[in-house]
Amino acid sequence: MKHTLYYVVQAISAIALFALWQDLANAIFIIILLALWLFRQKTMAFVMPVFSKGDAAVIVLAAAFSALSGARFFIVQTISDLSCSVTTTQLAIYAATGCLLAIPFTAFSIKLLVEVGYGRIELPALRSNAIISCYPKLCYALASVGIVILLVFSFSYDIWGDEAFSIALIKYNYSDLIEFAIGDVHPPLYYLILKFIVDGIHVFIPAFPAIFIAKIVSVSAYVVLFVVTVTKIRRDYGRYVAALGTVCLVGMNYMMDFGIEVRMYSWGMCFVTLAFVVAKDVFERGRLLDWVKFVAFSLGASYMHYFACVAVGFLYIALFVGLWKSDKRRLWHWTTAVVATLVGYMPWLTTLLEQINAVSEDYWISPVSFGRLCNCVLCIVDTPLLLLAICYLLFRVVVSFRSTLEGSGAVALTGILVPVFVVVVGIIVSLLMRPIFIWRYMVPSFFCFWLGILILVQSKSCRQVRIIIAALIVVTSVGKIAAFAYKQSVLFKENDRLMSFLQSQPDDAAYIIISNYKGESPMIELSHRGCYIWKENEEDGLWPQYCQILGVNTLSNEHEIFCLLSRHNPLYYAVFRQPQEANPTDIMPESLNFAYTYEETFNLSYGYDLEMITVDIYRLATQPEEEQQ
Repeated sequence: MKHTLYYVVQAISAIALFALWQDLANAIFIIILLALWLFRQKTMAFVMPVFSKGDAAVIVLAAAFSALSGARFFIVQTISDLSCSVTTTQLAIYAATGCLLAIPFTAFSIKLLVEVGYGRIELPALRSNAIISCYPKLCYALASVGIVILLVFSFSYDIWGDEAFSIALIKYNYSDLIEFAIGDVHPPLYYLILKFIVDGIHVFIPAFPAIFIAKIVSVSAYVVLFVVTVTKIRRDYGRYVAALGTVCLVGMNYMMDFGIEVRMYSWGMCFVTLAFVVAKDVFERGRLLDWVKFVAFSLGASYMHYFACVAVGFLYIALFVGLWKSDKRRLWHWTTAVVATLVGYMPWLTTLLEQINAVSEDYWISPVSFGRLCNCVLCIVDTPLLLLAICYLLFRVVVSFRSTLEGSGAVALTGILVPVFVVVVGIIVSLLMRPIFIWRYMVPSFFCFWLGILILVQSKSCRQVRIIIAALIVVTSVGKIAAFAYKQSVLFKENDRLMSFLQSQPDDAAYIIISNYKGESPMIELSHRGCYIWKENEEDGLWPQYCQILGVNTLSNEHEIFCLLSRHNPLYYAVFRQPQEANPTDIMPESLNFAYTYEETFNLSYGYDLEMITVDIYRLATQPEEEQQ
């Protein structure tokens, strides 16, 4: 009876913890946990650690982690659901209740990791080793499924503002493309590669949508990383790192989202990871070919994204430290590589300085805050048990810091610290100059982090901990992949409905686009009709440069709209709004006091709905001029 009560308390506590994190992967954790307790009570009774008076530190840590979970729940729900008849006080009560209920299971998880890590608890051996012996194949299969899902959803019209900008940019010739990329404050390599591939495919298949090609180009970076992981990384670090590495590639937080995004992040991740993998050969063998590969991959990353450049910059620093400690005579090789990299980057260096000067005067990113710093952690891992396990691993690293700096431990720490260095540099520059850093700039360093974690687990953990970490990663990945597939299937259908609506309109149809964010760009790219952006003030909506690239005109008063009626029929308002806004006219300018007819409502990505509204042309045309004003 006592054991049954203990299981019930832990089950309720587990559900409370996962409710605070609200994720499909967490729901899968609950199901597996309850299934174990239901069918293997003897096993769980054996594994369940017993708490004693000496476990005060574990309880304190559990309370702290549960409090952070409650704070995260409160912040996230305040942003997303506060308007749905839930008050701030109610949310605070929910968060506090969940925090208190989550403490027992959090304490159990920490206690279990500690006991297993020190060899005080031996997880019961499985009756059959079949699962353990074939787990690499299962991991490769899971990762392959993830990549196939990415390829399937590459044939989707779901894009957001920056992606629409990428598509619009490659329609220009190469010289104009580079000129516009300079104004976009990004290096040009991604746009050049994307234009080359899209134009090349259009030579043979002119009707193939550029959006689909661009998404496949992003997925191809993941295919490259998958191949590198199952070949090079498997040879260097073994099956454990390679198998789980492929799973992390598609199954960790936000990895699949950026796998089909029409931006430079997936290829930035590819180049940074390749430089990280080659850095080991550079340090251990130091052949000329290894240095050439390292410099080439570093330049590729630097021309992809500036924070990918920061990431490989940390790899240069790590190599310098390693060579300084092991063999100072080889530092001249390192110096030569640095000079070669600077020479290779020299053609863009002048442009970089100009961009820095422009950004120092004005940029769109808001100041750094504590919430943004927390988001930098949660954007990498947001599953509670996996985050707990990683914190435990890093704690063990700190405890044995000296011994960890040798061999594979040094490689692991380098990979883990790459995104940390990116965040530190971003914050420092933001504080010294102006805010320039947001969490997605960490994406190019994500896979280095996960490879570092896996190498650390492989080299510094016992078999029992390796099994626990592997299980957490696989279960998390299954949840993330399933959640991504569901979300994309919904967006796929909705965007397909939007495209059917747009394609059904006559050629002389036009759209007046009103948005309080970047909803204009996707509409312009997808409609292939006349588009006009409503801007009462110059600073509203898209920047003038974006309007120039997208090839659209702006409207600032109703008389300009009246002039369009003689050239376009029908004339729509395309109103982008947040779902919680009861009426799309809430964000429409007050001066547009016309009659409307609702045609279609589309639930699009990034939390925005699109309302198609027709203008009552007869009423507008027959209104007295004083009423129009």
